[in-house]
Amino acid sequence: MQLRDDKVIAAIGYDQYNGQNVFMHVASDGTGKWSTRHILHEAFKFPFVTMGVARVSAWVEDSNYRSRRFVTNLGFTPEARLTHAARDGGDVLIYRMFRQECRYA
Repeated sequence: MQLRDDKVIAAIGYDQYNGQNVFMHVASDGTGKWSTRHILHEAFKFPFVTMGVARVSAWVEDSNYRSRRFVTNLGFTPEARLTHAARDGGDVLIYRMFRQECRYA
């Protein structure tokens, strides 16, 4: 969790851990000013080093262009499309990052 002036400006969570993969979820205040190299290092160190997974996955609704750009800039690669799985009836994109591709952990 990232705080500024005692307010939460970002949080990172993980779920669906199975020993090889975990899904990463990021929520922020939308400003983009929360993300530092140190925070990203810790965010990827946890799944890759502490949990020992081989890959991290992320799902993003196709209509969420800012999130798609964010995960792509982090180094995630598109892997699958879930047709009509988004809340708005659109598609969900599944992204993945292998440990050896991560420049933060």
